[in-house]
Amino acid sequence: MTSVRYFPTLTSVLLILSTLPDTSLATTRKLATLYQHQPLVLNYHNGPLLKGTVTVNLIWYGNFSPIQTSIIADFVQAMNSGNVPPPPSVASWWQTTENYKGESSNIVLGAQILDENCSLGKSLTTSQIVNLASKAPAKDSINVVLTAADVLVDGFCTSNCGTHGSGLTNPKDAQSKFAYAWVGNSVSQCPGQCAWPFHQPIYGPQTQPLEAPNGDVGVDGMVINLATVLPGTVTDPFDSGYFQGPAIAPLEAVTACPGIFGSGAYLGYTGFVLTDKATSSSYNAQGVKGRKYLLPAMPISGASMNPARSIGPAFVCGVYKNVWVFVLGPILGATTTTLTYSVLRVPDVEKTKESIKIKDNPYLDTDLYFDVTELYREKERKRQEEEEEEEIRGKSREILGFLRIEVYLEVRVDTWTEVAKSRVP
Repeated sequence: MTSVRYFPTLTSVLLILSTLPDTSLATTRKLATLYQHQPLVLNYHNGPLLKGTVTVNLIWYGNFSPIQTSIIADFVQAMNSGNVPPPPSVASWWQTTENYKGESSNIVLGAQILDENCSLGKSLTTSQIVNLASKAPAKDSINVVLTAADVLVDGFCTSNCGTHGSGLTNPKDAQSKFAYAWVGNSVSQCPGQCAWPFHQPIYGPQTQPLEAPNGDVGVDGMVINLATVLPGTVTDPFDSGYFQGPAIAPLEAVTACPGIFGSGAYLGYTGFVLTDKATSSSYNAQGVKGRKYLLPAMPISGASMNPARSIGPAFVCGVYKNVWVFVLGPILGATTTTLTYSVLRVPDVEKTKESIKIKDNPYLDTDLYFDVTELYREKERKRQEEEEEEEIRGKSREILGFLRIEVYLEVRVDTWTEVAKSRVP
């Protein structure tokens, strides 16, 4: 018996909750969502988590170049706390999972299995993905199946960009559970959905795509999707860990805030990210061997700076736990600020020394304050008097100018008259 989870595609507008029938599945999870930050804290459902040392085994299905395999393998190695480059780093990003039950998982890169000839064909079902994942060691492991660009997988590009779930190494033994994940290369199938922001989205704001930090749109997109499913796998490996919402379509560690890569993110905008000066590529985390990656955000406290970013999604999702904080908080904050201002504000300079009782304030030199005020008033009076005098001078000059013109014209008229008379025979 197997359970599967699908993490959100990046271009959907509605939350779609449905079940997918499959003989190999007990429950199937299908989720699509707009890039909106979910403000609510994930609930713990008292199930087992993957803690301590966890081995990530990679099953490469299809044709991958050595450079492509090294990009993803280096990403997995970079999550190990022993490989910490200068911040921001992949390791510090992964340490965010410590917020779940106070202990993070120490990720170790394990076996890498190559299936370049696509032994199960180039169109895979979910049960075949589980079958491929079972070929790697299962104890204390996450077996990740990575499919090449020309491999089709059920639900890929239509409802998901990757999955995680659990399977049984022995169908007769309920205790033989193992965790697995799957991510596909979308570069030739749906880069606008599963490789955003390195490709223009199919829907929504058509913003300029970012440069992929490792120069491969498909594989850098796979890193984003792998960074989405892995935190969900360790914090909710068997459908009973940390998640929010209905069990058939949960929001998990990263899917709770999809499309967010930096501060100030909104629909169609990743938020503030760093830029490599040499390649102009965008990233927010450094890995081993000088590699850089763009990784999605993980919620820490469940709070948001803007109350509307918490209240709005809460009403849309119909989950109102702790919403009162975001309603009452701004009201109390505004009231406290008003009272504080009324106590600490500087008194009106028009008030007298007796009425404002400045002497009760030990931090203000009363005499100096009023001396400065009087000097300022005197300076203003002088400035106004100078402006009035200048205005009077200007009007006087205008009047004198008109008088000069009038006298000049009269003299000229008399002169012309005399000349005219002298020329009359």
